[in-house]
Amino acid sequence: MRTGKYRVRSGINAYGHKYWWYVLVGTNGKTLDTSEMYVSKQGCLRGVDAAKRTALTATIEEVK
Repeated sequence: MRTGKYRVRSGINAYGHKYWWYVLVGTNGKTLDTSEMYVSKQGCLRGVDAAKRTALTATIEEVK
């Protein structure tokens, strides 16, 4: 069975500071979700863990 992947990426902002974010990619290679920007890789990895935990129990809410 194939599963999606969390890809951790990094970049440099206009002020020269390094930042991190993750992208959730489905089995078809399409982007499913993109995170906020984090100031550390450790913070980004904690964000991935939080997203994994939350997704297991998340409900769908329609907002009008």
